Amino acid sequence: MDKNKIISKSKYVAGLQCLKYLWYLKNDPQAIPPFDEAIQFRFQQGHEVGNLAKSLFPGGIEIEHCVNIESELARARELTNLDAHVPAGSAASASITDFAAATANNSVRPGDPSTGHTNTSRGNPNDSINPTNRHPLFEPAFTYKNAFARADILEPSGTDSWNIIEVKSSSSIKDINKDDISFQKYCYEGAGLKIDKCYLMYLNRDFIKDGPIDPHQFFTKEDVTIETETKQENVEEKINKMLEAISSASCSEITIGKNCYNPYDCPLKQICWSCLPKNNVFELYRGKD
Repeated sequence: MDKNKIISKSKYVAGLQCLKYLWYLKNDPQAIPPFDEAIQFRFQQGHEVGNLAKSLFPGGIEIEHCVNIESELARARELTNLDAHVPAGSAASASITDFAAATANNSVRPGDPSTGHTNTSRGNPNDSINPTNRHPLFEPAFTYKNAFARADILEPSGTDSWNIIEVKSSSSIKDINKDDISFQKYCYEGAGLKIDKCYLMYLNRDFIKDGPIDPHQFFTKEDVTIETETKQENVEEKINKMLEAISSASCSEITIGKNCYNPYDCPLKQICWSCLPKNNVFELYRGKD
């Protein structure tokens, strides 16, 4: 595998939908049309929902996103007491150095909220933490081989395990959300963490606001551990396929179809659909079906 290529969880999700879009994200992000105001508004809503979810985990520590990614990775390992359990020179330990070298030239799409550069830390990142007194962690970064992930919430479980909690600002979950969390589990376990359960936390559609929002009533949490473990079996194979695609000198030729809007509207539609005539069949009410 090419150690100079990194697949983050957002890039992994993009690659599952369309390898052409992934190629643009990694090789020519400037060519991708900018997000419109409606999408930017949804991103902002997502950040607000995520902050509300964090209030359910008092004492949680938000790990600051750093320009120096090695510091961010080291902080996450410190707070999970991982270095005490992962031998130096192991695959999990070596991947930190590989990742830091790779990110020196890693392309980032301007304005992409998945980069997390607008994140604000909820505590002093230099505070000393007693490893025996474990805390929930918000967006801890870990890397394994060519994978990099930040889980929304990493919750202590038992004496030495953790639960991954992915927060969604929707009232239902999609299969792609389980792909997302399976990637995180692959990365975290590869880094050396013991993962107990995987949860998707999303909006309770029966919630009725009456005064201040009660986050306990506002959210629904679903255990997706079994589905995640099933999907995890193929994560590395899919990553390798994505690495091959982004290493190509030109982008993959992908036929337009449902992948252009499922599970998300693809920003490349303006480019890929430019060959279609005006008032084409896809503009009909049920044309997408």
